[in-house]
Amino acid sequence: MITSRRAFLKTAALSGASLVIGFDGGRLLQAIDASVAGSFQPNGWVCINSDGTIILTIGKCEMGQGVRTSLAMILAEELEAEWTRIKLLQAKPSADSDLGTGGSDSMASSWKPLRQAGAAAREMLITAAATRWKVDRGSCKAVDGAIEHSASGRRLDYGSLVADAAKVQLPENPPLKNATDFKIIGHRTARIDGPDIVSGKARYGVDVKVPGMLYASLERPPFLGAKVKNLREDNARAVGGVKSVIKLPRGIVVVANSTWSAIKGRTALAVEWSEPPKDAFDSDAHWKKLQTASRETGFVTREEKPPSGTGAITKTIDATYYYPFYAHAPVETMNCVADVRGNRCTIWAPTQAPERLQKQVAQLLGIAPRRQSSDPTSLVAR
Repeated sequence: MITSRRAFLKTAALSGASLVIGFDGGRLLQAIDASVAGSFQPNGWVCINSDGTIILTIGKCEMGQGVRTSLAMILAEELEAEWTRIKLLQAKPSADSDLGTGGSDSMASSWKPLRQAGAAAREMLITAAATRWKVDRGSCKAVDGAIEHSASGRRLDYGSLVADAAKVQLPENPPLKNATDFKIIGHRTARIDGPDIVSGKARYGVDVKVPGMLYASLERPPFLGAKVKNLREDNARAVGGVKSVIKLPRGIVVVANSTWSAIKGRTALAVEWSEPPKDAFDSDAHWKKLQTASRETGFVTREEKPPSGTGAITKTIDATYYYPFYAHAPVETMNCVADVRGNRCTIWAPTQAPERLQKQVAQLLGIAPRRQSSDPTSLVAR
């Protein structure tokens, strides 16, 4: 299930049987009723429902690195939640969101906010239980999705406490667990989305289908500025299912009623491109340039000296290591689905930057960004 933040907040704020805590950078934000919904604008949020389910909504994309599981583990650890009760939702961009995945910082940027959000919810639930039992909150503790009172053996599940917990003041600096007490973080944990991935339930960009949709395959130029010398457009149009051939500044698109027809039509184009200029990028020449540069004096970025008392150098070892080129590209075929209707556009795409996509598409179509929505899907591992 994927939801927009605005729709989720409206639902959560109007429900008296949910505890909702959002996080925006280093801040914790809380929504408890409709009157505060307008100011509740986090980048991610945690919702504990009356049935005990815990929903973590995040703006980080799954790219094969298992980040959904890792982030859920952080939350579950501090919240003392039952691992099986946590559900994940992918956030979609809105006018005031700040979503994106990049820089290998999904864990680094989410570590503290998620821990604080989980700890805050835990402390609020403890306070709610202690108040109901009329006991000192110090005699209560969170264990496996419930609050226990050690002296009497009483126990209340989180779901039965959320309505009361939502009325508790959000703690500014909730106590965080010591690393020595971690039961989930640092331990082998099955991927939270593993069953969906292996069973085919996980949704990727290429899985999106819209009734009556067409398919496009793009023939790209071999270098920047390449011109078309010759192409067999009639041959492409003769392929069954091909609807159109469109020339763009950066390539030629074949549009058809199926992926197979689009690819076959693109092949039938047999495009001949102009010769590259003398200064065009050449892989072999670039490799030789790097080899030459590696033997020249460069900039010293770090200098390490041996400890005092180290003997004189008796042997020098010289070695050359070659690191092949790795494209920053997914295994999954690059894809995107666009549904344009009147002055509105909906995009489904495996993208790391849904907000950037939203703005660029809105600019291209000449529509307001609010009339263009981006729906990020999972990305196949690179």
